[in-house]
Amino acid sequence: MKNILHLIVLTVFIVSNVKAQINTDSQNRLNSLKITKTTPYKIWDVCFVQKGDFTELYKIPNHPAFDSLLTQDVEQRLLKEINIRRRELNRDTLLTSDYFYVWKPYFDWLRNEDPHYRITTVASAPSDELRSELAKNFKKQKRPPFQIYSINDSIVIRTSYEDCFKKGDLILSINNIPMSEYAKYYYNDTYSQINGYLLNYNFELASNTFDVKVLRENREENIKTEGKSMNELSRLSSIPEEYDPTIYSDANCGYIQIKAFYSDNSRLIKIITKEIKAFKNKGIKNVIIDIRRNPGGSGDRFDDLLSIFINKPTIDYMKGQKLRVSQEVLKDYDFLTVDMIGRNIEIPDKYITKSIKLDNRKFIDGLNYYVLISGNTGSVAASFANIMQYNGIAIIAGEPLLRNAVKYGETVRGKPLSYTLLLETGISTMEFDEYTKAIDGVLYPDIHIPYVASEYMTGKDAVLEKLLTIIKNK
Repeated sequence: MKNILHLIVLTVFIVSNVKAQINTDSQNRLNSLKITKTTPYKIWDVCFVQKGDFTELYKIPNHPAFDSLLTQDVEQRLLKEINIRRRELNRDTLLTSDYFYVWKPYFDWLRNEDPHYRITTVASAPSDELRSELAKNFKKQKRPPFQIYSINDSIVIRTSYEDCFKKGDLILSINNIPMSEYAKYYYNDTYSQINGYLLNYNFELASNTFDVKVLRENREENIKTEGKSMNELSRLSSIPEEYDPTIYSDANCGYIQIKAFYSDNSRLIKIITKEIKAFKNKGIKNVIIDIRRNPGGSGDRFDDLLSIFINKPTIDYMKGQKLRVSQEVLKDYDFLTVDMIGRNIEIPDKYITKSIKLDNRKFIDGLNYYVLISGNTGSVAASFANIMQYNGIAIIAGEPLLRNAVKYGETVRGKPLSYTLLLETGISTMEFDEYTKAIDGVLYPDIHIPYVASEYMTGKDAVLEKLLTIIKNK
């Protein structure tokens, strides 16, 4: 069974140094950490000196597929795109944000092959004392008081924690920087983090106030806010109840969302069981399981969860697994030896969950299931959607999963990219071969409902409403 893979949570990391070499070109050197911002507190950044074109890409030896996929032709194509961006900036010294922008073609290629692979911006300072002070400042730093959708090139407020912002507001700029500019320095996730946009753009997150220009009902409005603390936002984002059970009577449909899977899923399974039984007792015939915002987590008690929906003694799950052996995973399996490091090894069958035994006592019959997915659905959540589709248990709706969302996992800690303040959040070490209906690594929904920014500017969840309309009209 897949274990914890990758749960995307935006965190400001404070690192002591950045050592791993990203390029052997002797012209590349670490100049120094320099103060680049003093308000509201000191921010240090690395000045990466690059005279001339980049000549090679950094490699990721612990991943089971990146080295074989990164052919010479692919590398040269990516280097061409990278160097076009470097020349576009027209300077030899790159700050961390510049470096992310220049190398984004490679970062996007890596993520397209394995959505677990991401690069995040970290923060650092020249001494232990200054790093400690910086960490305290970031912890106290207030954040914009809203959550967002990123739909193509549009940033729309999904949830607001201050009355001055409204659900559906289109954000045009923050601190006089257009959102189109921020977008060049971050990933395009539908359920995204506004903090990530600001952090990746020259540490713009470190601000006394946030001047936000929004488009609301065809009128531009300028709103100034001091934001809210991390603790405030954490408390507010936990309301309403995380599973949000709702009945939509017109569609004879119950709705429940699963935002994450946990190291102990027993509480989650109890709640899901209770709510689905409550739907059934009220005469509901259709149930939507919303995992659009679920990046994954742990496969703990996955068999018990699936038993709620599937009335079979067992289901096929995994054809096989390959492991890229590294020092980090040697202790995980007793058959690994040091001489295997750097090789892909077929995992023996006895270590693989090839089929999943189910408990038919937990099965709840008489309901039609729909599973809502998006590009943010990952890891174990992606496997859940895949199993439900492959076994014909649910109709999958929404947008396709990211390519290879069910193919890789079992991550190990990533490394800093040298001479920068960029960090790999994690490296997949396992390649899975699940039973699936995915095409070229992409799991497509049975009902494709794309996100459209103008529809979300109404303040409504347009994808959910369209699915409810489809269910109602059946």
